[in-house]
Amino acid sequence: MKRLRVRIGPFLLGVLLLGGLLCAGLVGVLLAVLRPEPADPSLVRAPSAPERTVRNVATDLACSVVIEVVHASGEPAPEAVVRATRAEGGPSNRLADAWAATPALGPDARALLAAPCGSGLNVTAELPGSPQARAFEWVREGEVATLTLTLQPGIRVHGTVTSSDGTPLAEAEVSSGWRQAATTDGDGAYSLWIDADGDRSVQASAFGHHPETRSHLSASEADGPEGVRADFALSARHDVRVWCAGLPDDACGEMPMQCTGPWSPVGQTCESDDDRGETICHCAEGEVAVRGGGRAVRVAADGEEAWLDFRDTGRIVGRVLHEGEAPLYCSVMGARVPAALEDLPRGLVALRRTHCDADGRFVLDGLVAGDWEVHVEAATPTNDGARTPRTLIPRRVKLREEVDVGDILVPGGGGLEGRVVDGVTGAPVSQAPVIAMREGVGGERVTMMGSDAEHDGTFAFEGLPPGTWTVAHMLSPHERVTTSVREGVVTRGIEVVTSDATALDENGFALTEEDGALVVSDVTPESPADDAGLEPGEAVTGVLLGGFDVTSAMGEHGMDAARAILGHWDGPGVTLVVRAADGSEEKVPLEW
Repeated sequence: MKRLRVRIGPFLLGVLLLGGLLCAGLVGVLLAVLRPEPADPSLVRAPSAPERTVRNVATDLACSVVIEVVHASGEPAPEAVVRATRAEGGPSNRLADAWAATPALGPDARALLAAPCGSGLNVTAELPGSPQARAFEWVREGEVATLTLTLQPGIRVHGTVTSSDGTPLAEAEVSSGWRQAATTDGDGAYSLWIDADGDRSVQASAFGHHPETRSHLSASEADGPEGVRADFALSARHDVRVWCAGLPDDACGEMPMQCTGPWSPVGQTCESDDDRGETICHCAEGEVAVRGGGRAVRVAADGEEAWLDFRDTGRIVGRVLHEGEAPLYCSVMGARVPAALEDLPRGLVALRRTHCDADGRFVLDGLVAGDWEVHVEAATPTNDGARTPRTLIPRRVKLREEVDVGDILVPGGGGLEGRVVDGVTGAPVSQAPVIAMREGVGGERVTMMGSDAEHDGTFAFEGLPPGTWTVAHMLSPHERVTTSVREGVVTRGIEVVTSDATALDENGFALTEEDGALVVSDVTPESPADDAGLEPGEAVTGVLLGGFDVTSAMGEHGMDAARAILGHWDGPGVTLVVRAADGSEEKVPLEW
């Protein structure tokens, strides 16, 4: 046989060089896109943290709330200082600035408070010697809510917070859990009361420094009347305050964002401090990029501040209604549907969040151009404070334009209910990720929703826009179920399988799962499996593919690989390794 000799001629060499240059150019362009420019120099230094003001909400204060404060012993605590605020987002939401009151307690430590009807109410009580007590209650028209706050015994913790070189850190936060917090003064000193029966952990944090925690603090006679002393010396780190030009108070609010490497679209998630109206990113050392809301900006290695420019962007407005009235509470999230490589510097996901006002109206501003989905969660009197979801199909947003989606009714839309089953065993799959996608009509973008199945494999989607939907197990997207969603109708009985189990069907046997192991549950008479001698009760301990022991080769993931082969492989060469009741093992070849 004549050996073929390949020569690289001038033309082929030129093609290879040109291809190399094109690849290098593509990588260069991609890196240039991912590495954003610094902030617009016309943006001035961020103002001091904006003062959060109490809004004058036009709402009925005719509802009544009875507040009572007692010690752990049950004795009244009339000296306690009480503060009540209208909670826009439930008991854990910190944006409780729509309405506030400071009722005075009577000698019996009780107060009657006129509160806004149809809203959540956060109430706190403070008294030296005890950590702050908190309670939450929904205030409904025609009902008199009663709240009892119990002050538990506390331990006073005090000390100083400094940098590692001993410099006092002013305005550092020292906290215990999510309820107790104090701010250091100009000398870095602090004092707070913590729960005597809790884990007695205290954390100190300050901008530009790593947080530090003191755990299992204890008070003893040696601590003296001043309580426990806990000093902190925090080491430095690269923190960046982020501001959003074009948004109210230049505050980014609840916009999710990340601090990444200059050429990386993903990184460390930033934190939003709603009380101070600022966003803080804990970044890696060196030059970084801050990405969020469809914008990105480069930050120098010594930079402590970043500006994202949302001037001249678009907005979506609308109103959320329940039976013609504003719901007790509603939040709205806008999610931009990724379009192309241009989304890489945006961090792949662009989100904006806001809350409805007292009339149910909302404004999603600062939206970059593109297709945006609107997701609503509302609490209504009929769902007892639970969140009712509603999703709209993507709407096209253009720069400097407003899109009015009109009235969004809750509850509304349609629903899907079903369960996820293992295609190999037929058993429910616990905590399985499920995706549902609505096919776009005409120029509409696809709507995608995600959920996790419960422990029994059941899943549910609510508030979906009508249309044709495809449901699948996220890890097996090719096994899809297509169904229709209609307004006001819940489609039930959807069964999503993780595989088609061709090997089992073709050979005439079934498997079940017992204590995590695959066990033969049934063998069809005169089937290939029956002819091969497979018997019910035998446990599958491995799978050979073309004589290769896949199970052993995959180590601890061997049985996962075996399940995948039995569920998806539809070709020859599969052999089961089974163990009989007497412990003996044999190989059972499967046929097609």
